Amino acid sequence: MRKINIIGKTFGRLLALSEENIKYKYMVKCKCECGNIIKVLKHNLIRGNTKSCGCLQKEVVSKSC
Repeated sequence: MRKINIIGKTFGRLLALSEENIKYKYMVKCKCECGNIIKVLKHNLIRGNTKSCGCLQKEVVSKSC
């Protein structure tokens, strides 16, 4: 993966805090708007596959009931 600096950028509800390489996988430590800190794969952030820590899905499910 080519080096793209995403620190400080927002992806959905996630703010990228730091990057690290763990066993050939580029992980990003993010802070969600709800306050949770999670680590996600960098390419999932860039592609839009991960948008929150899981709180977004919980809200969607609770509103549909």
